[in-house]
Amino acid sequence: MNQDDKDGLWDPVERRDEPEVRAELPVAKVVSMPAAKPAEPAMAFDKLLKTLIQQLEDGNVNAAFAIEEDWREAGGKGEAANKQWQLTQELLGVASELPVPVVQALANGIAVGDFTASWPALDDFKKADPKAASAAHGLLALRARRLFDGTANKLYTAPPPRPDYYANYVPPSVTRSSSGMSGWRVVSLGAVVLSAILRIAASSHNTYDYDYHPIELPPLPQYDPNLYTPPAYDPTLYTGSAYANYVLPNVPPAPVAVEASDSRDVLLDDMISEAQSISTYSLVPDESMPKVQAFVDAGLDDQCGKMKTSFAALAKLKPVTDDAEKAAAFKQQVAAIKTRLPIVCGKKQPTTR
Repeated sequence: MNQDDKDGLWDPVERRDEPEVRAELPVAKVVSMPAAKPAEPAMAFDKLLKTLIQQLEDGNVNAAFAIEEDWREAGGKGEAANKQWQLTQELLGVASELPVPVVQALANGIAVGDFTASWPALDDFKKADPKAASAAHGLLALRARRLFDGTANKLYTAPPPRPDYYANYVPPSVTRSSSGMSGWRVVSLGAVVLSAILRIAASSHNTYDYDYHPIELPPLPQYDPNLYTPPAYDPTLYTGSAYANYVLPNVPPAPVAVEASDSRDVLLDDMISEAQSISTYSLVPDESMPKVQAFVDAGLDDQCGKMKTSFAALAKLKPVTDDAEKAAAFKQQVAAIKTRLPIVCGKKQPTTR
């Protein structure tokens, strides 16, 4: 048994080792490629401009597009200050949407530097195709304003006149009835009767004698200056009265107590009034007044954050030192504001004192 029949299967073909055959591959030949030609420089600007205008004059719009594209890829740059270049660029921007005769006429105007040279061609095109001329007129007005100005409305086509619906109008014939009395005859007869009545009334008015009696008005009372003279000032009338020796208060009235029924708006108004009393009665020196006003402004704007900050500065102020009564009043006003501020800007409820 061969070594190959160790698996228990009999192979009638005797297996022999075949020699390994390797195919010889052809060796690639190195072909030297010619060196790439250097890119050609861009066409001169003047030559390019003349070429583009000539192509547009000939109606070769696509050729003009291709020439400009190749020129720009080669690194060409236009001259923005050149008026002829500006007009050419404007024409290229709309040339694909304009009729070829319009493109040719406008290119001719650009070439000679005078758009009046293009007017005859534009007039001829408008006569041949008014609808296309009107569309070109609108396109130039929207997207090529300088070219539009050069056309001088030569492409404008006036809309057709509105039909006169009443030009051939014939009113319907009216058949009048000959029998009886028509309306116009009744009106005429009424006018005659009314005229006769007016004449009779006028004649009777001229013969009537009126007896006029002027109306006599009662005499007006004569002006007596003594009745309107005010009494002379008598200082004795004011002696001993409640206001004879009145002196303005030196300090504001004491703040009212907080009630349980006081709303937030009432408490806010009380705080503003108490702070304003500090300024009105000069309870602090003049240099401290801006801090008092800052709290008043915050209260008027109803901004709790600013009110808390400005009150912290207000509470640190020192009252005037030359008046003990004002110093005591300042402490009362600050204490009243301090009581109301947590209620206005917090969740604390007012309690009756």
